[in-house]
Amino acid sequence: MAAPSAAWAESPRAASAKKISEARKTPDALRKTAESLQDRMARRNDWESGLQRLIPTSTESPLSLMTSQGAAPAFVAPPVHLSIRLVGAGKVGIFADEPTPSGSDGLFYPLETRTYDLFYKDAVDGAWKPLASGAQAAAGKPIWKEPVSGGQRFYQARVVSREYPDGRGGVILEYFDASGQRIRREVKTASGTVATDFISGAQTVVQTTISDPDGRLLEIRLEDADKTVFSFQYESSQAKEPSSLTVSHGAVLEYSVNLETGQAIHVTADASLRLDFEIRRWRVSADARADLSRMGEYKVWAAGAYEWVEYRLTPSQRLRAPENAPYLAPYLQAANAVSGLTNSHLGDNPYGTFTYDMALLAMLDFGPNAAKVLGAYASNSRGPATADRPQVQPRNGDFSPNGAVLNDIRIKGFTGNWWETWDWSAHGGPNAWIGLAALQNYRRLPNPAWLTFAKERAAFLVLLQDADGGLRMGPKGQYYGDANGFDRSFYWNTKSTENNLSELRFFDMLYEVTGDSGYKNTADRIWDYLKRKMVDKNEHAFFRGEHSSGGVWTPDPHGDFATDTATWAPMGRMLDDPFFGATRADRLREVERFLDTAREKTGVKDKNGKFVGVSFSVRSASITRTVEGTALKGVVSVEWTSQYALRRLAISEEWARLGDAQAAGRNLEEYRGLVQTLGGFFKNISSGRVAPYAVWPNGSEAVLIDTGHGWFTPRGPGSLASDYFLFAQSGFDPLVLGGIRKS
Repeated sequence: MAAPSAAWAESPRAASAKKISEARKTPDALRKTAESLQDRMARRNDWESGLQRLIPTSTESPLSLMTSQGAAPAFVAPPVHLSIRLVGAGKVGIFADEPTPSGSDGLFYPLETRTYDLFYKDAVDGAWKPLASGAQAAAGKPIWKEPVSGGQRFYQARVVSREYPDGRGGVILEYFDASGQRIRREVKTASGTVATDFISGAQTVVQTTISDPDGRLLEIRLEDADKTVFSFQYESSQAKEPSSLTVSHGAVLEYSVNLETGQAIHVTADASLRLDFEIRRWRVSADARADLSRMGEYKVWAAGAYEWVEYRLTPSQRLRAPENAPYLAPYLQAANAVSGLTNSHLGDNPYGTFTYDMALLAMLDFGPNAAKVLGAYASNSRGPATADRPQVQPRNGDFSPNGAVLNDIRIKGFTGNWWETWDWSAHGGPNAWIGLAALQNYRRLPNPAWLTFAKERAAFLVLLQDADGGLRMGPKGQYYGDANGFDRSFYWNTKSTENNLSELRFFDMLYEVTGDSGYKNTADRIWDYLKRKMVDKNEHAFFRGEHSSGGVWTPDPHGDFATDTATWAPMGRMLDDPFFGATRADRLREVERFLDTAREKTGVKDKNGKFVGVSFSVRSASITRTVEGTALKGVVSVEWTSQYALRRLAISEEWARLGDAQAAGRNLEEYRGLVQTLGGFFKNISSGRVAPYAVWPNGSEAVLIDTGHGWFTPRGPGSLASDYFLFAQSGFDPLVLGGIRKS
């Protein structure tokens, strides 16, 4: 591998190219119950009580109630929408849930309970009746099948295995159409369905009609590829219900309610159909997944009859909402059709992409392109590079230890001696992040290749672990320096806190997925190192890292503070560790102080004194420029501000669990303000919505600014890293398996 030229090493693009930002079944779907609201309120389970008690039960409007209680800022989730879908010829398609084994209506379905029974709802007597029972859940036997009716295809499921791939208990189900083609695969465990694969690649729910022998209305419960629960109601000519509305055969009508405004809306489709939606009551739910969201009840009138529907979007569902598609479109549209890789920046470094950014894309997309991206990295290609098969690892013998994934992947422009000026660096952080992406996708669809790839990243990273538990920044053999000389052991003799935090979460997540104690031991050693050497309790901050010279390790001064050491601090471990306080509240207060320190050191305000985000470093937060006569101070990192906002949301949720509404409201108010500000940094272009890598307080692009950490902000109107905003807006934490932090 040739050394970079001196001209390249000194260029802004070279600095930009060294970006190292590595640094269950859910009941969250529309539900229906045949009981009255009064009956249902009386049947609340105890699991609700934690956050429920913070908002008294009331029949007042949600807005007036929350205003009168003075708690509005504490319980407002990101904007979400409710969609009611009407399907088929028959009654309005109110969504329902199956009964639990205990016989309740499933409104408060325990997340840890599983069942393989399928039920239908009899339109005549209103009872739920078994369509297929758990007794049939044996290998090779059908679970249920649909009679051929009205031109509908045959649809059946069978049990393939009663073992989850990693050895835990569970069941693998496969679904087939009339031709015998497998169209769906599910992996179910004791905690519910953990993965659903629609072989066609479609991410929408399978819609199907079946009839019972009496030809009465049936309601069948299915799940879509995002594990959202749907139920469909169908009515035959023999089932007459005067109170039900009918729509034309095959019609699909959708209506939305903005849950942010809390306003009732009235939608008229035509002269024969009118639905009135009225938001009657809000509450905050506390379930096993600890997802703090608004939860509303909606009264839906249909020809004089009404049903009650409950709906709550999970962070995963918010992340995959259609309105987020324009943010990813500019990058997905330009992605290679085979590898799935795409440029990190629109307007800079046109020939490459950063592994960290591809990890984000694979977690933001969760679709066919994510599978391509992971496949490209899992190929472990060491060259020669092509557009369809990029080189993702160094050549044998280039680095010691070998086996790393490269930071920067060449994806186009393979002419001339391009390799002589390419950035061939390989750091631990990007390896951890592409491993995190593999695990997040494996959770949704357990592809063994993705788990194998994650384990390979772990095997490489372990080789970087020093005797003190900390992981070195990268292997020996990499070029660092300028025309005056290169230090090929620099990264071996450097430990980055940001990298170690990412690696810690990766090993924790790998242990969570596999149960292999070896990964936990590695994570524990990293955590012990960080606490002993990188945490400054007096400053409520991490040191950025440390470097060894002559065998002596010296931490970086706090003047080199890196904001993402606070935004990626391991909140779960900190809350469980007495090192940070005697009680959970004390420890949470310390987590909040770490974030406060980041704001104090790198916070950026606009000309009116409004806090608009955080910068990369103390230095970049203090840079001034005059644009069109206006003095601007401080460069905002869209990505790191999104991390900061997401952490404020997590802190708010935890304070709410501890019963401190004031602290919860304080953090959530800051979260909401930042999400609104961040959204304003995105602009429309022909292919979608984009935001620069960094902006000035007025939202203008901040180009070639020294971040203070070894790279410059890139050119261009759009940066994929800035789409971290979607994680913040959706409440999805990519550092937590499934995106939802457990309490």
